[in-house]
Amino acid sequence: MYGYIVPRYTEALVLTFRVDDALRVWIDGKLAIDAWDWHNQEVFECKVDAKANKRIRIEIEYADFGLGASIRMGWTSKALGIESGIIPIEFLHDRE
Repeated sequence: MYGYIVPRYTEALVLTFRVDDALRVWIDGKLAIDAWDWHNQEVFECKVDAKANKRIRIEIEYADFGLGASIRMGWTSKALGIESGIIPIEFLHDRE
């Protein structure tokens, strides 16, 4: 999967992934998470220096090694506060 995240604020943004089974994540073309083995609902994070309204390219590679696999992506930051959690659809885009 690939696309763009549009941050709301200029700040350090943490992208979070809860994964069952394997995951690789690239941020703006750089490998940020390499967890390509069996995981059971483990959480992985990567920090991004975000600028408000400047798109961040994200690529996600995901594998299902068994039954009941899942992946969930979210974000958190100081400015987001209670709005931290799963990224709302209006901040995700599939083209530049």
